[in-house]
Amino acid sequence: MSTETMDRTQYELRYQSLSDAGRALAFQCDADGRVDLNALGRATFNDYLYARALVGRDFDFPCICSVAATTPISIPTLSSACTLYSA
Repeated sequence: MSTETMDRTQYELRYQSLSDAGRALAFQCDADGRVDLNALGRATFNDYLYARALVGRDFDFPCICSVAATTPISIPTLSSACTLYSA
């Protein structure tokens, strides 16, 4: 497993639902929030596009969350309305 692959599995790009606090769509990404679209299956790819298209309507701006860490991560480029927490 390459270092790039290891980094990508330690983070997820999470789109939290605006209407249901318990619902979110999350996708593996790197530390900068880049999702490898070529690695996604068809259904996951469609979910990713759906979440991106409905930001502000059904989903909040995405957050980059650390999957392995127990503490929140700080990403200065994210919207201040986005709360970061570990899964």
